[in-house]
Amino acid sequence: MKKYNDYIQTVIRYLSRNDELRTYLQNLEADKAAKEEMLKTIIHPITAQYVLGAAT
Repeated sequence: MKKYNDYIQTVIRYLSRNDELRTYLQNLEADKAAKEEMLKTIIHPITAQYVLGAAT
């Protein structure tokens, strides 16, 4: 049979995991924002443009 102290330990473990998960998600959001900023700074390569019509 479970004792009262077992429930307390279970809640403490749940809350500590919840804090770890929250920190992990914040780190992911920060990493996502950094990568989005990096993508904005990448210069697109110059590509050749071809005209299918007659040159005038």
